[in-house]
Amino acid sequence: NYDTCATRAVERLTVKDGRIVAPGGTDYSLLVLPTKDTMSVKMVECIGRLAAAGARIVAPCRPSRAPGVNAPGRTAYGKLVDSAWSKGVLECSAKAAVAKLGIEKDFETAQENVCWNHRRDGSADWYFVACDNEFPVTFEVSLRETGRTPEIWDAVTGERCAAPVWRAEGGRTFVTLDFAPSGSAFIVLRKAQEGRHVVRASFNEPPPAPDEPHTLVIKRALWGVFPESQPPGADRQPNAIVDITDRLAAFVKDGTIDVRIDNKTLGVNVPGKEKTAHITYEYDFEPHTARVWERGRFAVPEYGRPQPPLGHEWRSGGILAWRPLAATLDWSDGTRSVVKAAPPAPVEIEGEWIVSFPEGSDAPTRVVFPRLEAWNLSKNPGIRYFSGTATYSKRVKMKPRGTARVMLDLGTVQNFAAVRVNGKAFPVLWKPPYRLNITEAVAPDADAFDLEVDVTNLWPNRLIGDDMMCASDCEWACVPKDGRLEYALKEIPAWVKAGGKSPTGRHTFTTWRHWSKEDDLVASGLIGPARLYFGEIAN
Repeated sequence: NYDTCATRAVERLTVKDGRIVAPGGTDYSLLVLPTKDTMSVKMVECIGRLAAAGARIVAPCRPSRAPGVNAPGRTAYGKLVDSAWSKGVLECSAKAAVAKLGIEKDFETAQENVCWNHRRDGSADWYFVACDNEFPVTFEVSLRETGRTPEIWDAVTGERCAAPVWRAEGGRTFVTLDFAPSGSAFIVLRKAQEGRHVVRASFNEPPPAPDEPHTLVIKRALWGVFPESQPPGADRQPNAIVDITDRLAAFVKDGTIDVRIDNKTLGVNVPGKEKTAHITYEYDFEPHTARVWERGRFAVPEYGRPQPPLGHEWRSGGILAWRPLAATLDWSDGTRSVVKAAPPAPVEIEGEWIVSFPEGSDAPTRVVFPRLEAWNLSKNPGIRYFSGTATYSKRVKMKPRGTARVMLDLGTVQNFAAVRVNGKAFPVLWKPPYRLNITEAVAPDADAFDLEVDVTNLWPNRLIGDDMMCASDCEWACVPKDGRLEYALKEIPAWVKAGGKSPTGRHTFTTWRHWSKEDDLVASGLIGPARLYFGEIAN
């Protein structure tokens, strides 16, 4: 956990009780200098001042000269450095310095792709923890703090609760975190320990039903410099194209692929700029094509693999089970308990959906979808190229829930969803999993409820559709950038300056052409499958 700072910021640092203090009040254990052999005289003097005041400073490299024409000679400069360094500067790496000084790690975890930050405010310690996880994950973190009860503050919903599973051991606090995809949370330590709590929990849950199998076959993939990918002019590169079909197919796993396209990943050495991959493939026996620029991402399905079904979650110190389970809980007082739950099976929301599109978008203002389907797969071009917000509505039938909780799972959504149940609005869903606990909006004895979902996608499909169906209404200049071709607007057209509409019928106008008719449409809409889960408290 560290912050970087500029030279001028270092000059403003002070020392208090051996801690290095920034002007804003944040304090640090170590100041680590850059690995450089040059340092200004002013900075050398600043390092000496801080070291003399008790700051712990690490210098991986001792500077040997000062920059500038007025710099002192090497002998005089060396004496200045020796004087400053003699006040206690450690000449080693930051890692070696931490070990040498006996500083314990502030934060530890075995989970991959976790980043964190720690701040102290008075008597409270705040750890922010975030994980780059595709699927839900449970992992333990170890904190260099003890004597207080950890709280979990949800960084997305704002909900706060005592950590459901934690223990103090060896002068550290171990906290178990349950993260949804791309999860994050604050761990806050501010209150004294009181009462008993769970220190370990193990769950016995039946394995989820396997996903519906998918097939993905890479039919042909070519990689290199294609004529159409080069800017016009005399300095065109010679075509350099290789067949990467087998290499790309090696990345397919269980009917999916998600890979970065570049020479290193593909294990080839194709020269030139403006390289692209032209890929023909079959997904579930349907033919598709894709064009991917260098360092771009080729993913099928493009919206990622489906999320696993709901399992369980901690609520008010108890376990809310969405699937049958038995849990063994070890408590801080040395006792052990076993709790069980057998909630009803989930139900898929089937049948027709009424979908309303805004007027003037070329899509029908009201259409019936026999089943959930991505907009970009529609035979109606107004829907296929639609970008914006459309509303799905449906009367959902169900068995009365009784005392069970109800979770609405929308499945795959591209890209945002605002849900209303019986007129009650819920927070916008903007990342997987697209799920909401709708219990408070559904009466215990209700056998149906009204569901509305406003779904908003991104802009590319409308841009691609305009370029596909309408003539150009402005002039573009080709600008090669970062190994690909970009197109910038030559000048603002007269119809824009006049505040009018496109003379060719386009819905969109941009000053930079990121998308064109040559690009593939992106998945959009409520794709599903939508389900209802029922939960009960384990006891």
